[in-house]
This record gives sequence, C-alpha cells and structure tokens, in this order.
Amino acid sequence: IVHSRCAVDDHVSDLKKWIQETWKVPVLCQKLTLGTIVLRDGQKISALSKSEKSLSVTLVRTLEPLRAQLENAKSRKAKISCLETIEKLESKAGQEGKAMIAE
Repeated sequence: IVHSRCAVDDHVSDLKKWIQETWKVPVLCQKLTLGTIVLRDGQKISALSKSEKSLSVTLVRTLEPLRAQLENAKSRKAKISCLETIEKLESKAGQEGKAMIAE
C-alpha cells in the first residue's frame, strides 16, 4: 500500500506520472483500475469518488503497449526507443521482457 496526495484538479495522467517518477514504471506500461473499472488518463481524480476522501487504485503493469509499439514500429529509431524502455524494465519485466527483446 502506497499513499499519494493528489490535488483537486489532478487527472489520472498526473498520478501515472507520479508512479513513473516514484516506481520507475513508464506511463505507457501502466493501467490503473478502481475496482473493475480501467481509469482513463483524462479523468479527474476528484470525480472518481464523490463521497470518499481517499481511493484505492490498483496499478497493473503491462508490457502489451510496448510489444505493440515494437511490432508496429516503422523506423529504426522507434524500435530502439521501445527496446531501451524494455531494457530499463528488464529487472521488473522478467522473462516476458527478455522474450520481447529476443524476438
């Protein structure tokens, strides 16, 4: 359990940026859920709960967006950028990340 204070006008994208800075999980690799609902970047955090002052949000780390970017990358620069991100995540990504690099 980690606590983060959010300003009234903060959006889900702001929380994702905080997670990236704090936990080193790229925004692209994050899905945040509130119960069974996947949160969208443009949603205001204050609008997610009218009655409570705190929320329990779950972070789901996923490599699928990177996999899709890597597979669809047209330029060498785009592929290198994806591979660099995967390399940064290697210790966290485990076998799935290593398999993507090997492909």
